Amino acid sequence: VSGPHYYKPPAVTTWAHPTDAILDIDSMMVMVYDSKNGGKEKYVLKIKEDDTIENMVYMPLGHTGSAEEAKLCVTKDGHFMVVNYDPQKYEERFLTRVNRDNEVVWQKSFDLPMGIVYGFLFQNVSLIRTNRIIEASNGDILMCGSNAVIDSFFMPKSNQKILTSNNASSYIARFSKDGELLWRHFLVDQNDDGTLNTLVINDIIETVDGSLVVGGSIGVKNEFDRTRPFYMKLGPNGCFDDRCSHVDKWWYF
Repeated sequence: VSGPHYYKPPAVTTWAHPTDAILDIDSMMVMVYDSKNGGKEKYVLKIKEDDTIENMVYMPLGHTGSAEEAKLCVTKDGHFMVVNYDPQKYEERFLTRVNRDNEVVWQKSFDLPMGIVYGFLFQNVSLIRTNRIIEASNGDILMCGSNAVIDSFFMPKSNQKILTSNNASSYIARFSKDGELLWRHFLVDQNDDGTLNTLVINDIIETVDGSLVVGGSIGVKNEFDRTRPFYMKLGPNGCFDDRCSHVDKWWYF
Protein backbone atom coordinates (compact mmCIF):
# COMPACT_ATOMS: atom_id res chain seq x y z
CA VAL A 1 0.00 0.00 0.00
CA SER A 2 2.85 2.36 0.82
CA GLY A 3 6.56 2.30 1.40
CA PRO A 4 8.45 2.05 4.68
CA HIS A 5 7.99 4.81 7.23
CA TYR A 6 10.22 5.88 10.09
CA TYR A 7 8.78 7.36 13.25
CA LYS A 8 9.63 7.79 16.92
CA PRO A 9 7.47 9.48 19.56
CA PRO A 10 9.03 12.85 20.48
CA ALA A 11 9.91 11.64 23.98
CA VAL A 12 11.98 8.71 22.68
CA THR A 13 15.58 9.87 22.43
CA THR A 14 17.28 6.45 22.18
CA TRP A 15 16.41 3.34 20.19
CA ALA A 16 13.10 1.50 20.25
CA HIS A 17 11.31 -1.11 18.19
CA PRO A 18 7.80 -2.45 17.44
CA THR A 19 7.19 -6.03 18.54
CA ASP A 20 3.67 -6.83 17.31
CA ALA A 21 0.99 -5.40 15.03
CA ILE A 22 -2.73 -6.03 14.43
CA LEU A 23 -5.73 -4.32 12.85
CA ASP A 24 -7.67 -1.86 14.97
CA ILE A 25 -11.51 -1.85 15.00
CA ASP A 26 -11.43 0.62 12.09
CA SER A 27 -9.06 -1.67 10.11
CA MET A 28 -6.09 0.67 10.53
CA MET A 29 -2.87 -0.97 11.71
CA VAL A 30 -1.77 -0.55 15.31
CA MET A 31 1.51 -1.75 16.76
CA VAL A 32 2.97 -2.11 20.23
CA TYR A 33 6.22 -0.20 20.50
CA ASP A 34 8.74 -0.62 23.32
CA SER A 35 11.11 2.23 24.02
CA LYS A 36 14.61 1.53 25.25
CA ASN A 37 14.70 5.06 26.61
CA GLY A 38 15.84 3.54 29.89
CA GLY A 39 13.32 0.73 29.31
CA LYS A 40 10.48 2.70 30.87
CA GLU A 41 7.93 3.40 28.15
CA LYS A 42 5.49 1.42 26.06
CA TYR A 43 3.35 2.82 23.23
CA VAL A 44 0.55 1.59 21.01
CA LEU A 45 0.81 3.53 17.75
CA LYS A 46 -1.69 3.66 14.87
CA ILE A 47 -0.67 4.15 11.24
CA LYS A 48 -3.52 6.10 9.62
CA GLU A 49 -4.58 6.20 5.97
CA ASP A 50 -2.67 9.44 5.35
CA ASP A 51 0.48 7.78 6.80
CA THR A 52 0.42 9.92 9.94
CA ILE A 53 0.95 8.31 13.34
CA GLU A 54 -1.51 8.52 16.24
CA ASN A 55 -0.38 7.65 19.75
CA MET A 56 -3.18 5.44 21.11
CA VAL A 57 -1.58 4.27 24.36
CA TYR A 58 1.31 5.47 26.48
CA MET A 59 2.37 3.39 29.50
CA PRO A 60 5.21 4.24 31.86
CA LEU A 61 6.65 0.87 32.84
CA GLY A 62 8.30 1.84 36.10
CA HIS A 63 11.21 -0.57 35.78
CA THR A 64 14.33 -0.97 33.68
CA GLY A 65 13.41 -4.35 32.19
CA SER A 66 10.59 -4.65 29.67
CA ALA A 67 8.96 -7.39 27.64
CA GLU A 68 11.01 -7.12 24.48
CA GLU A 69 8.67 -9.42 22.58
CA ALA A 70 5.46 -7.84 23.83
CA LYS A 71 2.29 -8.84 21.99
CA LEU A 72 -0.85 -6.83 21.26
CA CYS A 73 -4.55 -7.64 20.96
CA VAL A 74 -7.46 -5.31 20.13
CA THR A 75 -10.77 -6.47 21.63
CA LYS A 76 -14.17 -6.15 19.96
CA ASP A 77 -15.00 -3.17 22.19
CA GLY A 78 -11.79 -1.43 21.14
CA HIS A 79 -9.66 -2.06 24.22
CA PHE A 80 -5.96 -2.83 23.92
CA MET A 81 -4.47 -5.90 25.59
CA VAL A 82 -0.72 -5.66 26.13
CA VAL A 83 1.83 -7.28 28.39
CA ASN A 84 3.55 -4.92 30.79
CA TYR A 85 6.08 -6.54 33.06
CA ASP A 86 9.70 -7.18 33.87
CA PRO A 87 10.39 -10.80 32.83
CA GLN A 88 13.35 -11.02 35.22
CA LYS A 89 11.43 -9.90 38.32
CA TYR A 90 7.92 -10.99 37.31
CA GLU A 91 6.09 -8.06 38.83
CA GLU A 92 2.35 -8.24 39.42
CA ARG A 93 1.66 -6.16 36.31
CA PHE A 94 1.48 -8.91 33.73
CA LEU A 95 -1.50 -8.58 31.39
CA THR A 96 -2.92 -5.06 31.04
CA ARG A 97 -6.23 -3.92 29.54
CA VAL A 98 -6.29 -0.27 28.39
CA ASN A 99 -9.33 1.60 27.06
CA ARG A 100 -9.52 4.27 24.35
CA ASP A 101 -8.91 7.03 26.89
CA ASN A 102 -5.54 5.51 27.77
CA GLU A 103 -6.94 4.40 31.14
CA VAL A 104 -5.90 1.07 32.63
CA VAL A 105 -9.05 -1.04 33.05
CA TRP A 106 -7.22 -3.81 34.90
CA GLN A 107 -3.79 -5.40 35.34
CA LYS A 108 -3.60 -9.07 36.23
CA SER A 109 -1.14 -11.92 36.55
CA PHE A 110 -1.28 -15.57 37.59
CA ASP A 111 0.43 -17.50 40.35
CA LEU A 112 3.51 -19.56 39.57
CA PRO A 113 4.14 -23.13 40.76
CA MET A 114 6.41 -23.58 43.76
CA GLY A 115 8.61 -26.53 44.72
CA ILE A 116 11.57 -27.67 46.78
CA VAL A 117 14.83 -26.85 45.01
CA TYR A 118 18.18 -27.46 46.80
CA GLY A 119 16.20 -27.90 50.01
CA PHE A 120 14.38 -24.56 49.79
CA LEU A 121 10.86 -23.62 48.69
CA PHE A 122 11.43 -22.03 45.33
CA GLN A 123 9.47 -20.48 42.46
CA ASN A 124 9.76 -23.05 39.69
CA VAL A 125 8.92 -20.78 36.71
CA SER A 126 10.66 -17.61 35.53
CA LEU A 127 11.45 -15.69 32.33
CA ILE A 128 7.82 -15.48 31.22
CA ARG A 129 7.54 -14.59 27.52
CA THR A 130 4.22 -13.94 25.82
CA ASN A 131 3.94 -15.20 22.23
CA ARG A 132 0.27 -14.48 21.51
CA ILE A 133 -2.77 -12.73 23.02
CA ILE A 134 -6.23 -13.19 21.45
CA GLU A 135 -9.84 -12.50 22.39
CA ALA A 136 -12.23 -15.47 22.51
CA SER A 137 -15.72 -15.24 21.05
CA ASN A 138 -17.23 -14.64 24.52
CA GLY A 139 -14.78 -11.84 25.34
CA ASP A 140 -12.34 -13.91 27.40
CA ILE A 141 -8.63 -13.30 26.84
CA LEU A 142 -6.41 -16.22 25.81
CA MET A 143 -2.64 -16.12 25.91
CA CYS A 144 0.32 -18.42 25.47
CA GLY A 145 4.08 -18.24 25.61
CA SER A 146 7.30 -19.73 26.89
CA ASN A 147 9.12 -19.77 30.22
CA ALA A 148 12.04 -21.22 32.11
CA VAL A 149 11.55 -24.17 34.49
CA ILE A 150 13.56 -25.67 37.35
CA ASP A 151 12.30 -28.57 39.46
CA SER A 152 12.88 -32.15 40.52
CA PHE A 153 11.24 -34.54 38.05
CA PHE A 154 10.72 -38.26 38.59
CA MET A 155 12.66 -40.44 36.14
CA PRO A 156 11.03 -43.89 35.80
CA LYS A 157 14.15 -45.40 34.21
CA SER A 158 16.17 -44.98 37.40
CA ASN A 159 13.20 -44.75 39.79
CA GLN A 160 14.40 -41.46 41.28
CA LYS A 161 13.91 -37.71 41.10
CA ILE A 162 16.41 -35.58 39.20
CA LEU A 163 16.78 -31.82 39.53
CA THR A 164 16.72 -30.33 36.05
CA SER A 165 15.82 -27.14 34.19
CA ASN A 166 15.45 -25.51 30.79
CA ASN A 167 14.53 -22.17 29.24
CA ALA A 168 12.14 -23.58 26.64
CA SER A 169 8.96 -24.81 28.31
CA SER A 170 5.53 -23.23 27.93
CA TYR A 171 2.28 -21.99 29.42
CA ILE A 172 -1.30 -21.29 28.33
CA ALA A 173 -3.80 -19.15 30.25
CA ARG A 174 -7.33 -17.77 30.08
CA PHE A 175 -8.71 -14.61 31.73
CA SER A 176 -12.31 -13.43 31.79
CA LYS A 177 -13.25 -10.13 30.18
CA ASP A 178 -13.17 -8.60 33.68
CA GLY A 179 -9.67 -9.87 34.40
CA GLU A 180 -10.46 -12.95 36.50
CA LEU A 181 -7.96 -15.75 35.98
CA LEU A 182 -9.98 -18.76 34.81
CA TRP A 183 -7.05 -21.16 34.44
CA ARG A 184 -3.36 -21.40 33.65
CA HIS A 185 -1.35 -24.50 32.77
CA PHE A 186 2.41 -25.03 32.58
CA LEU A 187 3.74 -27.62 30.14
CA VAL A 188 6.97 -29.63 30.18
CA ASP A 189 8.37 -32.46 28.08
CA GLN A 190 10.83 -34.88 29.63
CA ASN A 191 13.63 -36.88 28.04
CA ASP A 192 14.34 -40.42 29.25
CA ASP A 193 17.41 -39.23 31.19
CA GLY A 194 15.30 -36.76 33.20
CA THR A 195 16.35 -33.60 31.36
CA LEU A 196 13.64 -31.34 29.97
CA ASN A 197 12.96 -31.25 26.26
CA THR A 198 12.08 -28.16 24.22
CA LEU A 199 8.34 -27.40 24.20
CA VAL A 200 7.49 -23.88 23.01
CA ILE A 201 3.92 -22.77 22.24
CA ASN A 202 3.94 -19.91 19.76
CA ASP A 203 0.26 -19.43 18.98
CA ILE A 204 -3.27 -20.10 20.22
CA ILE A 205 -6.59 -19.87 18.36
CA GLU A 206 -10.25 -20.59 19.14
CA THR A 207 -12.31 -22.79 16.81
CA VAL A 208 -16.00 -22.29 15.99
CA ASP A 209 -17.08 -24.83 18.64
CA GLY A 210 -15.09 -23.07 21.39
CA SER A 211 -12.21 -25.56 21.39
CA LEU A 212 -8.67 -24.24 21.49
CA VAL A 213 -5.78 -25.11 19.20
CA VAL A 214 -2.20 -24.37 20.25
CA GLY A 215 0.89 -24.79 18.09
CA GLY A 216 4.63 -24.43 18.30
CA SER A 217 7.70 -26.64 18.36
CA ILE A 218 8.68 -29.68 20.39
CA GLY A 219 12.05 -31.36 20.61
CA VAL A 220 12.52 -34.87 19.29
CA LYS A 221 12.76 -36.87 22.50
CA ASN A 222 16.33 -37.79 23.43
CA GLU A 223 17.71 -35.99 20.36
CA PHE A 224 18.90 -32.65 21.68
CA ASP A 225 19.54 -30.87 18.39
CA ARG A 226 16.20 -31.50 16.64
CA THR A 227 12.71 -30.03 16.95
CA ARG A 228 9.53 -30.58 14.97
CA PRO A 229 6.17 -28.81 14.57
CA PHE A 230 3.67 -29.43 17.33
CA TYR A 231 -0.03 -28.65 17.60
CA MET A 232 -2.82 -29.78 19.89
CA LYS A 233 -6.58 -29.34 20.24
CA LEU A 234 -8.01 -28.68 23.71
CA GLY A 235 -11.32 -27.83 25.30
CA PRO A 236 -12.26 -24.29 26.39
CA ASN A 237 -10.72 -25.09 29.80
CA GLY A 238 -7.34 -25.82 28.20
CA CYS A 239 -7.65 -29.54 29.00
CA PHE A 240 -8.61 -32.81 27.36
CA ASP A 241 -11.57 -33.39 29.70
CA ASP A 242 -13.87 -31.41 31.98
CA ARG A 243 -11.88 -32.24 35.14
CA CYS A 244 -8.45 -31.38 33.75
CA SER A 245 -7.37 -34.80 34.99
CA HIS A 246 -4.11 -34.63 33.04
CA VAL A 247 -2.97 -31.43 34.75
CA ASP A 248 -1.33 -31.50 38.17
CA LYS A 249 1.64 -29.27 38.97
CA TRP A 250 3.01 -29.81 35.48
CA TRP A 251 1.40 -30.98 32.32
CA TYR A 252 3.68 -33.71 31.00
CA PHE A 253 4.35 -34.64 27.37
